[in-house]
Amino acid sequence: IIRSMAVYALKRTGVLYPTKVRSILLSLIDNPAENPEVRIAAVSVLPFTTPSSAELQKVAIRTWYEPSKQVTSFIYSTYKSLKHTEVPELLSVRSKIQNILPMVKPVESGIQFSHNVHTSRFVEYLKVVTENGVELVNTESSLVPTKISYTSSIINRSFKVQGLSFNLYTQ
Repeated sequence: IIRSMAVYALKRTGVLYPTKVRSILLSLIDNPAENPEVRIAAVSVLPFTTPSSAELQKVAIRTWYEPSKQVTSFIYSTYKSLKHTEVPELLSVRSKIQNILPMVKPVESGIQFSHNVHTSRFVEYLKVVTENGVELVNTESSLVPTKISYTSSIINRSFKVQGLSFNLYTQ
């Protein structure tokens, strides 16, 4: 759990130094010997490093031979959410995801699988984007999720207001 928290902590650094952090994240995602929770954390942070289409495609194709159903489910739900995002810092990723999403292996969705669901909407009369996100990380061996996360925020060109947010970790 400590290693996955360390990977989540790379999000801010990934925005400042995307090339360096992206290479770390991709090596974690590509390593099937790595703990699935750590790999899921890497998938969660990856969009904030503005990956190229080729890098996103590589992760998408990986879902077809990925040994962990949890990782596959998380990648699928992340890509599906990115397809509809209105978050300004993820718009470049959204445009790349449009053609890549069909390459991701479709998975069964259920509460027993890991999910990364973010919804965002542009509110025209306020000129802001509202964003809500739920992250659920499960393991193959337990019915209790190892991470439950909820975030909400309001984003404008000049500011970001963090709303209700929490992360709950279990072991």
